This record gives sequence, C-alpha cells and structure tokens, in this order.
Amino acid sequence: MTTLLFVFITALVLSLVLTPLVTKFSLRYDIVHVPNERCTHTTPMPRIGGVAIYLAFVFSLLLCVLFRTDVSDLLLHENRMITILVAGTLVFSVGLWDDLRSLPASVKLLCQMAAGLITWLGGIQINVLSISLTSGLQLDWLSLPITLFWIVLVVNAINLIDGLDGLAAGVVVFTSLIMLLLCVVSQKYLISLGFAAIAGATLGFLRYNFNPASIFMGDSGSYFLGYTVATFSILGSLKGQTTLAMLIPFIALGVPLFDALLAPVRRFFRGQKLFSPDQRHMHHRLIKKGLTHRNAVLFLYSITVLLGSVAFTLIYARDELAFFILLVPTAVCFFTFRKLGYLDYLASDKVYGWLCDLKEASGISHDRRTFLDIQLQINKSQSLDEMWDLAGGLFERLNFDTATLLLSDGLHENKKKLKYKWHTQRSSSPQNNFCLKLDLPLVERKGKLPKKSQNCITSNNAVFLGTLILKKNIEHNPINYFTLRRVEQLRNVIIKRLGTGF
Repeated sequence: MTTLLFVFITALVLSLVLTPLVTKFSLRYDIVHVPNERCTHTTPMPRIGGVAIYLAFVFSLLLCVLFRTDVSDLLLHENRMITILVAGTLVFSVGLWDDLRSLPASVKLLCQMAAGLITWLGGIQINVLSISLTSGLQLDWLSLPITLFWIVLVVNAINLIDGLDGLAAGVVVFTSLIMLLLCVVSQKYLISLGFAAIAGATLGFLRYNFNPASIFMGDSGSYFLGYTVATFSILGSLKGQTTLAMLIPFIALGVPLFDALLAPVRRFFRGQKLFSPDQRHMHHRLIKKGLTHRNAVLFLYSITVLLGSVAFTLIYARDELAFFILLVPTAVCFFTFRKLGYLDYLASDKVYGWLCDLKEASGISHDRRTFLDIQLQINKSQSLDEMWDLAGGLFERLNFDTATLLLSDGLHENKKKLKYKWHTQRSSSPQNNFCLKLDLPLVERKGKLPKKSQNCITSNNAVFLGTLILKKNIEHNPINYFTLRRVEQLRNVIIKRLGTGF
C-alpha cells in the first residue's frame, strides 16, 4: 500500500507542477484552441494539457522503480508494461500531432488500431468474454478484433465526453480509483500501480481543468487516458476472479461508453455522417435541460460513482444477487436517458418504420413481391389496353380512387391524343378537402424510343409521352410508408413500356 500511495502522490504532485508550465508554454507558442460554435468558451485556451498527464504518469512509475519494494520490482519483470508504454506513447503522439496540426479522422483511427495491435501482440488480450459473473466464453480467434474494438472504443469514448471543463478528467479519476480498489482487493498490485499513476496524474490536472478551466487536455490527453484505462482494465481481468471480467470495467466506464456507442447510432438515424461532430452528447443534453455547466459535470460524476459502486459490489455478489444489484442502476439510467431524449431514436414507431423500409428495400415482403410481379407483367403487355388493365390492379392495391392516362399526340398509330380512365369500385369518391392529386409526367430520354415516337413533344434532353393523373382520398385511406415510392416505380415501368412500343 505504501508503494501505491507513493505512486499516486508522486503523479499528483508532478501533474500539479507540470500543468502550469505546459499552460505557459502553450500560450507562449500560441498552441491554443480557438472557440467555435461547439465550444463553451469564448477565449482561446491552451490545448496540450495531455503533455502534463503523460509526463506525470511516466515519471511517477520510473521513480517508483528507484525505491526497491516487492511491488515496484514487479515493474522490472513485467514486459507488458513496456508494451503499454510503447503503444501509449503512440496514441499520445498521434493526439498531440492532432492538437498541433490536425489529422484526418481516418489516420487517427488507423493509429489507434495500430496501438491496439501492438497491445495484443504484447500479450494484453481479451481472451474470455463474461456471460455471467461465474462463467465466460473463450474467444479464440475473436480475441484480436474484440481487443482492438475495446481499446478503440474506450479511447474515443474519453475523447467524446471531453466537451465540458473537467468532465473527461473527473470521470477518469473516479473510474481509475474504482479500478484501483478492485485490483487491490484482488491482489493485483502491478495493475494497481498503473491505476494509481493514472488517478494521480489526472487528479492533478483536474485542479486546472475543472470549471472554469485554464487548460484543455486535448486529444493527446484524452487518447492517452483512454488507452491506459482500457489496457489496464484488460490486465485487471486476467488470471483472476471471474468477477473481474470485462463486465466490471464496462460498468465503471458506463458514462463515456454509452455516449460513444450511441453517438454513431444517433447520427445514423438522423441521416448524418457516423463520425461527424455534433452537440447532442450527454453533457450537451444536460445543459439544454437547464443545468449549469458545473452542475452537468457534477451530475455525470455522480452517475460514474454510482456505476463504480455497483461494479465494486459485484465482486462479492452471486449471480442471483448480482441481477438485483444491476437492476437498480439500469432502471435509473433508463429513466435518465429517456428524460434526456436518447430513447426517442429507439421509439417503437421509428424502429417499426425502419424495419418496414428494410423489408421493402430487400424485397422480402409479400406486398412488395406481388407489386413487382405485376410490374413484370406490365413490361410484357402486348397492348395499351392490357397495360392499363394491369396498372388498374396496382392502383387498387395502392388505394387510389381514380387514375387517368393522357398520352401525347403522335405516340399511337392514329396520331390522336388517347385518354384512359380508371376508377375504384368503392362508393366513396375523393373530396377536395381530403384529396391527394398527383400529376406525373411520363418522360423518356431521347434515343430510347421507336421512330414513331419522334412526333411527340420534346425538350432538350427528353421526349414527353403523356401524363398520369392519380387521385386518392387520404381521409379514409392515408398514405402508407411506400405509396409514393411504388407510384414512382409504376411510373417508370409505364414509361419503359411506352418507350419500347407495342
């Protein structure tokens, strides 16, 4: 315990001393974050606070080696610590370069995956995935992709929540202290040294990063902290109690991991790029709900402490008790996320609509296959009358009330304008107040029509074949998910059939 306390205090003091020096250096050489529309600050801020965190972490462990104790000697005989230092320096350097010059997202992701690969090759691997607190699933060849996914996920999770003063740093402090206690209880003292160094270095930086902040950790800090927390969490789950499986650090890191996992899902449903920045993260939503900057951060701190307490309690719980322990924070988180509007994207009507779209696009729905069959029959029709009779069946399926086809002069052999009408057998007729009317021009590009169609009215790039007019009473027969899409499909098949001639 003395060695752990020494590492924690050393990292804390080094961070307290180095952070002001990094701040002065950053201001002197204009290495600052310029405020934008997504920033809560109005003045330029130093943005390389990660340098202080990195140096405090590394030097606290190096100084620990100088004091020969049973715990510090473990550092000299553990090759995986060298792996963490090498790969951690890589992600730190990538983040620092991004702070200084800016890098494309693809380059940063590739470097993060490279660091994950180095970590896996160095023997830090997720080989067992917990199914419960007393059993697990051997991953075998899946160990590499899951290890890479975990490291990249945590790295970007810490980076994403670094949007408010002190939020990312505070979450890392609490998570590291929780994991430190878990490792001490499990007698994993080497891993405890790592978490002690992370907690001390980050706590010292938090002194200057808490609202109102005087410096940002930048990508260098968030990447490095995310990587070290991810890798030490993996080590903390190796060759020990099954209760220290990946379920525990996943729960302890619940706040940033949930935000990171939901962000691409949210952007997917909103039609945005999956990795584009926005202001819809958890901390942004709390501020929009009326919380102050500081209160939003303190609220997320409390959630992190709650989840960490649950993770710690699970060590001593059996499966039956663990279920009830997990039930309480799950319910709290559910109602919190619902209040923040996160579950709006997963509402039943939206999910149902998305599934219906998926069935329609894939062609597995019965209605879509029937519609397609009639389209194929229209394409093979031998006359205008046969084509129109088949089209009437589709109008009926789409619940239209009337349909009119006006063909252009010169398209038919008698060179007279032809008019076809269809109406439903239903007694009701569309009323003006509730009538949807679609005037659909039938236009084909030049060069695709037979010679007899050259008498049709033409424009620069197309030949006008006629007009399809559809009417529908939307009071009794509202538009469903696919009405307009199938109307367009029908329009195209009619154009194609008219264009090839009879």
